[in-house]
Amino acid sequence: IHVTAHPSSKKESITELGPARFAIYVKQPAENGQANKRIQEIIAEEYGIPTNTVRLIKGGLQPKKLFSIQHKSA
Repeated sequence: IHVTAHPSSKKESITELGPARFAIYVKQPAENGQANKRIQEIIAEEYGIPTNTVRLIKGGLQPKKLFSIQHKSA
């Protein structure tokens, strides 16, 4: 999932830019991973999955990020 992050926004929102591409606006600042954590939670909510199945793969300190969803086998 490709994300363009917009931390420290006045309100939270998510805009789909294409298949598995989103612009996500969060109120949290880009400090100590706060914005990344909230983006992870928003992705989980969007897909209806547990937060711990969403992982930040690339772009921890940049606005363009790559997340993956870990599927758990039964």
